[in-house]
Amino acid sequence: MEPAWDLRSACDLAMLSVLVGCGLRRAEPSALTVEDLQIRQGHWAIVDLVGKGSHVRTVPMPAWVKDAVDHWRSLAKVTSGRVFRAVSRHGTPWGRAYPRT
Repeated sequence: MEPAWDLRSACDLAMLSVLVGCGLRRAEPSALTVEDLQIRQGHWAIVDLVGKGSHVRTVPMPAWVKDAVDHWRSLAKVTSGRVFRAVSRHGTPWGRAYPRT
């Protein structure tokens, strides 16, 4: 039997999975967009990630991390823009899909 997930728990699990499984720094998941998740050489990866010192890198994404992110995206109905968005106390995602320009 699959456990019942609320939106905030799914977001927390996905974000922690990305931090631990992909070795990202704390600020990097907040800038992650759906378009950054791509298949490269038959494996999922976070491509063109701009990190510390403005270095651009491609980070492999293990299958269990991709599963957690996909579960969060399906619950929150995230199809484009930023992957991780705020979850209100009522359990609904809110905020801007793209940063202000």
